[in-house]
Amino acid sequence: MATRALKVHGRVVAGSFFSGYQPLVIQIAESNVFTVDTIGADGGITEGGYSKAVKAVQALGSVLQISSQTNSNICFMVDEPTFNMGRGATTTGAFGALHDALVDAVGAGTYTVTTNSATRALTPAGGYTLA
Repeated sequence: MATRALKVHGRVVAGSFFSGYQPLVIQIAESNVFTVDTIGADGGITEGGYSKAVKAVQALGSVLQISSQTNSNICFMVDEPTFNMGRGATTTGAFGALHDALVDAVGAGTYTVTTNSATRALTPAGGYTLA
């Protein structure tokens, strides 16, 4: 997929989408926590870890795309300039705020974060190529 230089806010930015977003792919891995929502016998919906993780990530910046649900991995394409990639209230270092948001929303875990801003290709099945 060829990248094109487009104008974003009056300046040329290589690799931006036609809409002006600067995509960053974030993959989050944790064993068996991104579960589906369930519907109880009374019709009430109990949010699973997938829905909780989506809301947590959406609170940190502009989300452009979300991957399909799996229990152990979730991918997001976010607008890099708007996304909070910094430290959190309790977790220091890059993506500390993301880790804290996931712990608060989904529950305790290590939440391995992999990012890639150079390769922004979506696979035909809707997944992200991180290599």
